[in-house]
Amino acid sequence: QSRGLGDVYKRQDFFRIRRIESIINLAGAPMIQRWNDSSKAEILLSRKRALERIFELVRSLPPSNRPSSIISASSSAIYSNQQQVVDEYTEPQLDINFFQSIVWRFLEQRIDQLCVPKVRNVTVRIGIVIGPYAIVSNLLIISRCFGGSILGSGNQKISWISHHDLARAFDKFIFDSSMNGTYNLVSPQVITSKQLSIKTAGAVNRPVWFRIPNSILRLALGELATNFLISAPVRPTRLIESDFHWNAPDFADAIGRAAWEIRLSAKQSKLARDSDHYLDS
Repeated sequence: QSRGLGDVYKRQDFFRIRRIESIINLAGAPMIQRWNDSSKAEILLSRKRALERIFELVRSLPPSNRPSSIISASSSAIYSNQQQVVDEYTEPQLDINFFQSIVWRFLEQRIDQLCVPKVRNVTVRIGIVIGPYAIVSNLLIISRCFGGSILGSGNQKISWISHHDLARAFDKFIFDSSMNGTYNLVSPQVITSKQLSIKTAGAVNRPVWFRIPNSILRLALGELATNFLISAPVRPTRLIESDFHWNAPDFADAIGRAAWEIRLSAKQSKLARDSDHYLDS
């Protein structure tokens, strides 16, 4: 979290006596929350502060102690509602009606301004991450309760990546000195919003019976609903060119694995609680 960066920044001696191979910056306030003037300011400013503190810290270090790379998170949402296939060679069009487009456009420009000589600057435009996380767990719970729904038309193009491939890609960014610049961190398989809903429900053996119209979604979520209605088919051209291979390029496999990992984690947590209860008694 960006609030913790202040403590890291104060401990420059840690970086002066140890050489860090890479810094991965994922800090920032949650993007998925109800948007209003206050939350929007926090979303943008938390990321801006994190970027500036990290680059300022690296710039203050002796060249011999600087990390070889800084990897900064952006999002495939930067492409907003571009209907044609887009990749890293496509200039994202600023969409003033979509908050995420404004945020990521500003932050990517700021990253370019802050770059440190002889430190690789990697910006990763991440799609929806499929793994044992709260948002995926909630989708599976809703589906298990027969609440799986198609949002809007269901034709929106969704770019995503499994958390295993996300970790493997970060590993490549850290240790492959040829990796530099901007990368789309998504699976080569683009799916539709309808397919996402059906395959997520399928992972818990449930059907999808409902469709939520755009108007209802906007009434329920306000401006945040735009997140679920935009559509841009994003291609990871530069990762493909770098010979990166996906272990989970198929969405059904990725969501099935995530469902299994969530169940396993729940079982392990229950065993730990039962064990603690037994010891206490």
